[in-house]
Amino acid sequence: MFDRAPLSAPSRLHLDVLTDGVGIMQHAIGSRPDPAHGYCVDDVARALQVDLLHGNVLGWAAVRGSAWRGLRFLADAFDPTSGRFRNFRSVDGSWIGGPGSDDSYGRAIHALGDTIAVAPDRGLVEAAADLVDRALPVARELAWSRAEASVVLG
Repeated sequence: MFDRAPLSAPSRLHLDVLTDGVGIMQHAIGSRPDPAHGYCVDDVARALQVDLLHGNVLGWAAVRGSAWRGLRFLADAFDPTSGRFRNFRSVDGSWIGGPGSDDSYGRAIHALGDTIAVAPDRGLVEAAADLVDRALPVARELAWSRAEASVVLG
């Protein structure tokens, strides 16, 4: 067998650079965030999933604030009238366009389900569960298998 060197702890430095008080920026120019493109549900949901993974290694205290920020973003993105998540948000906080794609919906549900399954923060789990309860009925309307698979995983 091969001897394996221990892995170094994950670094959150680049994530921290790309993230502000709203969420993780959708695009970057090199290593700097590009605010011209704002934020999107897909990327914020992925960042929430990374927070959950990093919490297992770095400890929950290292990611708690970021995880809550991600959940707040998803909650703000939820449109109770349509039951869907808006996807794109500008840096001024306004939502761009109407309901997001099936993929962004699936990604949000997947991240929320992961939060419910593994987050050690009871308040975060309850908030994620409440959001899933409100959003899940729309899953019956999805037209794309990748989005359906994300919902099933969530």
